[in-house]
Amino acid sequence: MIVRGSKFVLKAKGLELYGETLVPLRAKDLTVILAHPFGSTMDTIRHEAEFLARCGYKVVIFDFAGGSVSSKSGSVYDNSLLTEVRDLKLIIEFVKRYVGRNIVLIGYSQGGTVAALTAATEKDLKGVVLFYPALNIPDVARLSFDKIGDIPEKTTVLGCPVGRRYYEDVYNMNIFKCLQSHHKTLILHGQYDRIVPVAYSKFAKKVLPNSALIRYKTGHAFYMANNNIGRRVVTFLENLL
Repeated sequence: MIVRGSKFVLKAKGLELYGETLVPLRAKDLTVILAHPFGSTMDTIRHEAEFLARCGYKVVIFDFAGGSVSSKSGSVYDNSLLTEVRDLKLIIEFVKRYVGRNIVLIGYSQGGTVAALTAATEKDLKGVVLFYPALNIPDVARLSFDKIGDIPEKTTVLGCPVGRRYYEDVYNMNIFKCLQSHHKTLILHGQYDRIVPVAYSKFAKKVLPNSALIRYKTGHAFYMANNNIGRRVVTFLENLL
């Protein structure tokens, strides 16, 4: 299958968001937006985008502003869950205008949490796929600092630099109250995940009425390159058409 790729720069609200669309010649009427993990760029999940494009879906990947030290725009010291939700909403509006209106969000780790939070306020999505969503970030903030005033101007998370707002923006957040959504949602999580305990996804399944949770005998970070996982996701997408 021949896939056409096109790079773009979205300029909005004083931001520049760099991304790329992958569109098969005979594309299905479904556009998948991928949200990359913490401390990385869209290149981390490019193989995922290529897999989905080969399956016939239109795919959009992009860099969160300040998502990593390698990001083309923004500062890591201005990045947080809430700034990434802002970025994803801008990308959704761009995609609706120029790529397609039938949209599915797929997010990985922190990108999964961003996708879940965004889906709660985006009413016309077709579906959501959450790979090991980092729903523990607000709890990590509260466990790391006794009070919000203790958060330093700069710190690190998993070895990556972040600014004060990374934890400040979520310190008082009740993540599960923010997830209220009736979108069809597929959650995939490793049973032995030591970065984000699978208990968070178990609770998310209880909160999201149209969700399913699949657990794998693995840790954190796995992808659709695994044939079984890829088939699961494609089956979910096919049922949304």
